[in-house]
Parts: sequence; C-alpha cells; structure tokens
Amino acid sequence: MCMESIIKMKSTLRFLVGETGHDMHNIIPTDREFKVLEELLQPLMSIKSTSERLSADKPSLHIVLCCLMNILTMSQEQDYARKSEACQKFITRFEAEMEKRLEDCGRSVREFCIGNLLHPRFKGILLNAKTSRDYVPHQLEDTISFIKDMFRTEVPETENLDEATSQSILNMGMDESGWGRMPIVVTQATPTVSAQVQNISPIEAELQQWLKTTAPPTTRTDCDILEFWRDKEQDFPLLAKVARKYYGIPVTSASSERLFSTAGNVITSARTLLNTEKAEQLIFIHDNFWEIEPHIQTWKIMSDKEKAKEQQRLGATQQPQPSTSSQAASEAAGSQTPSQAASQEQTEGQIY
Repeated sequence: MCMESIIKMKSTLRFLVGETGHDMHNIIPTDREFKVLEELLQPLMSIKSTSERLSADKPSLHIVLCCLMNILTMSQEQDYARKSEACQKFITRFEAEMEKRLEDCGRSVREFCIGNLLHPRFKGILLNAKTSRDYVPHQLEDTISFIKDMFRTEVPETENLDEATSQSILNMGMDESGWGRMPIVVTQATPTVSAQVQNISPIEAELQQWLKTTAPPTTRTDCDILEFWRDKEQDFPLLAKVARKYYGIPVTSASSERLFSTAGNVITSARTLLNTEKAEQLIFIHDNFWEIEPHIQTWKIMSDKEKAKEQQRLGATQQPQPSTSSQAASEAAGSQTPSQAASQEQTEGQIY
C-alpha cells in the first residue's frame, strides 16, 4: 500500500527536508498531514486484511459476517470520537457506500446467515446484533425456518456425503487480531432457544441441540470449518449436509479470476501450439508449486515414445473383458464350415 510506505519513510523524508533546506511542503507531507495519514491507515489496513481473507482460496462463508461487521461498524467504536475529522468522514462515507451494496451488514444474504448460524463460535449471534437503534432482529428466526423448510421439501442431495475432507494448508487459521475479533455491536447475550416440545422433526431436534451446545474456549473465528463438520457429522447428520452444501460456496470470484489470469500468462501468442494437457499441467504447477516443489526432483521426463507405451499399457489394463454373449458368438463363428461362413458373408453384404 502506497500510504503505508510513505508513513514508514516519515523520518527519512523529514530528514531530507532538513538537509536540503528547500521548500518541499508541496511534495512531502507535514507533521500534521502525517498524523492524518496514520489515522487513515488503521481503517484502510482493516479493510485490506478483510478483502485478502475473503478472497483467499479457502472456505470463508463462515466468517464473512464477522469480517463485514468489523469494517462496517467502525463508527461505533469507542475511539471514533477521538479521530480526526478527515478520518471520521472517510469511515462514514465508506460505511454508507457499503450499505448500498450489502444491506444490513450483509445479513440480507441468506448464505451469509447460514454460514454464521453453523459457526461453532457464533451460532447465529451476529444475526441478532443491533447495528442501529431501529434494527429489529429477525434474521436468526428466518434462517432457522429456512433450514427447516429445506428438509420439509426434501431437496435431494447430489453430493457424496461419505467423502472425507482432509486438512490442508488452505484451511489453516489466520491472524484474528483485526477482522477476526468479535464485532463491537455484539452483546453478551446468546441466541434464544425455545423450549423443547414433543413430536418434533429430526432437523428441529438437531437445531435445538446445536444452539444449546457450547463451543470450546479455544475455538477460533477462522477455524477449519469443513474439518469441524466432518467430526460433527455423527452428532448432527442433517446440519452436516447443510454445512457441506453452503461452506463450499466461494464468497468472491477472486480465485476464479486468478486462475484465468494464470492461464492468460501461460497460453500466450508466443505459445499457440501448446496443447490442452500441457497447459493444464503448467497451470497446476503454478498454483500448487510450494506443495509439489519437494517432489519435483523425483519426476521423470518421458519421451513421446515412452508416453505412447505408457498409454497403451494403461489402455490394455483398463480394456473391458469380452462378455459371455460375445464369446459364444466367437465360438459359433469358429465352428462354422467354410460354405456356411461364405453364405453368412454374402447375406451381410446384401444387408449393408
């Protein structure tokens, strides 16, 4: 960030002004302007870290409401009144512009609400947080009703629920000192749970049990959410289906845009003869280089003849065995007399 670099060079720039003796106030900020820049840098860095986290190549639907509330409620923080007028104007204008795009701090998006409800640390607490004096909390009840209706209408599941989700470097938690902290608008109150009644559906029983359970104190905001729900599948099988369905949704299109950008750098006008297989391999290596780098030395470069032999070998091993009917037909053809075979060929020739 350009502003961050200027602030880091403050002492060097001020020393340059004193040494040269020239009037450089039109180029180098004054001490008062440096103070304003330092105040503006704090909300800008929060916005930057939020954008980087939500654009990362890993699940982020479970933390999107936490991220948005932390950057869209900066005007409600205690030190807001002590900030400069320029900083206050920037924060106010930023929140107003973001409110036009994401109403109610993002709680108008159903997927974001589900992601917060199924988070072990929040469990929908951000859905009831009052971000304004006139806000009437209703998103928690609406989200719970939506999940109940999903199973009431019996939407078919097309995904493989037995497929395990492995722990990877993409699911590691990040620093939570900024966007990952509990938003200032959240009170100590927890989501209300209605009294359990008899003859309730399985999804209602799971929702009641889920809201009653308490997350361990060590639960991070940016936890490995897919790993968590894989472990909880035995206790909450229906909610685990919902978690698999929604937590795989990317919050932004940054990852796909990065992939297209990489493909554009690989397939250029100077490499028009690059086949699809080679292009796919180069893009894969580019995006996963640090994961496969220790194994590159063991790779064997195969010639075209070796590739052809390997493909023939793989094709021979995967070739299906002839069926019983085809074997019987072959045996019958082998038992025919020469005159019968000639008559059969003549008949086939007339047909075709």
